[in-house]
Amino acid sequence: MQHCFLLIQTVLCFFSGWETPVTSIESITIETTSPQDLEQTALADFQEGNYAKAVEHAQKIIKQKPKSLPAVMLVADASFMMGNVKQSIESYDRIIELKPQLEPQLWQRGLALYYAERFQDGKEQFETHQSYNTQDVENAVWHLLCNSKIVGLEKARESFIPITKDRRVPMKQIHQLFGGTGDVKDVLAAASTTPALGRTKAIQIYYAHLYTGLYYDMIGDQAKSIAEMRKAAKVNPLSKDLLMGRVADVHLMIRKASGPDSHPDATDSKQDKTPSRRSKN
Repeated sequence: MQHCFLLIQTVLCFFSGWETPVTSIESITIETTSPQDLEQTALADFQEGNYAKAVEHAQKIIKQKPKSLPAVMLVADASFMMGNVKQSIESYDRIIELKPQLEPQLWQRGLALYYAERFQDGKEQFETHQSYNTQDVENAVWHLLCNSKIVGLEKARESFIPITKDRRVPMKQIHQLFGGTGDVKDVLAAASTTPALGRTKAIQIYYAHLYTGLYYDMIGDQAKSIAEMRKAAKVNPLSKDLLMGRVADVHLMIRKASGPDSHPDATDSKQDKTPSRRSKN
């Protein structure tokens, strides 16, 4: 990223992190009128996990160049990563206003909508993303998480998105768990026993704890959910500028169960309950 912003890394592929090659959504390099050092500082802060500072610098760029997609994307991602889902959604919506064709790729927006308890909008976002990425267990799971809040888990499972070609470990077992045919122990066993080395192994275990935590949250067992999320946050091997690596921490913040590593800038997700411009409710 030399002297200009690129669309933030987390937009480049759906829940990427291991084994799945990164596919650029679009080669977008946008020249800005902002000082070079401000751009570099914003990106450096984001990569180091200084999300509030990254937002501050990116907002300065946006004031000078309101249509800077990369700066708006940085605000959207960094805001989510520090728990400010209201600001995150507003920024993702701004991206759609600036470039509507990017909407199917904004899975991050779906996560923010889920934690803002705008479940219908979240469901629609994941349905839109399904047309872009047809074989991703995580998209199916988040769609189910949203839909279960709307129609109930039993009914939502009737329209659980079938996925057959996501080869990442332990995605097969995660899909079975949420679909009602698997068990938590199967997810954790697959992650821990499937041969892998170093960071790949740690990523398998991270996602196992993350999604078992989300499963327990879905069925209403908050104690087990929080315990799994804390394990995920502790083992997290993803870099600080990958949004999925912050989901466990954000979940703990939103559920008011933050540990010692919680971010002080988190805001209550329930502050944003108004329907979006896309809501059909």
